[in-house]
Amino acid sequence: MIERIFSKVFHNLRKNAKGEAKLDEVEWEELNDKATTLYQQGQFSKAIHASKEALKAAENTFGSDHANVATTMNNLALLYNEQGK
Repeated sequence: MIERIFSKVFHNLRKNAKGEAKLDEVEWEELNDKATTLYQQGQFSKAIHASKEALKAAENTFGSDHANVATTMNNLALLYNEQGK
């Protein structure tokens, strides 16, 4: 399990303009996973918060026209719908 996580982290490791390591894609994936888990546990407010953070990470990582941004927006919309918002 740990090996898979480290493999994923190093696979997604990128450098920004300053040459610093960026893990934005991993952060996006983790936030999506967190939102899903919270949703499954019925913790909708916390799931919405995690999904909003995932959306920010997706926009910063992939750009606003990327499919992962659309997926995250859809997930957030489903959470709001679940709460009748």
